[in-house]
Amino acid sequence: MIASVERPLATIRQMPPLTPAGPVARDLAMACLRYESACWRGEAAHEFGMRLGSYWKPEMPPAPSSEPDAYSPHGAGGRGISWFEKGGEVLGYITGRRCGYRIPVTAIAGLARCVPQGPCNGQISPITIDSRVVIH
Repeated sequence: MIASVERPLATIRQMPPLTPAGPVARDLAMACLRYESACWRGEAAHEFGMRLGSYWKPEMPPAPSSEPDAYSPHGAGGRGISWFEKGGEVLGYITGRRCGYRIPVTAIAGLARCVPQGPCNGQISPITIDSRVVIH
């Protein structure tokens, strides 16, 4: 006999809606996905990690109450990173932590360029399910 386990819906994270706001935050989330995928494949991707780490802050301002512009579910060791594009910066809040990332919007393109493209040559795109964006 196989036992089933009920999972409360409150533990399932809903993804932000696809909107025109936050395209730079979504670019950063895609770069994070390519970085994490490269690490899993055993490829050298340390440049992105080092550069992203230079934007690490031990304390962040309070997280915005709005939905994030992008979400990296695999980031921060699986805790997830909510990305908000605010006032010329992309702020990355790690679920359950006070620390995170503050990255100038002008730095995102350079960060994204230093990540290996991987086997799909940059053809990764977000999936929209019920008007929610899932970057996985």
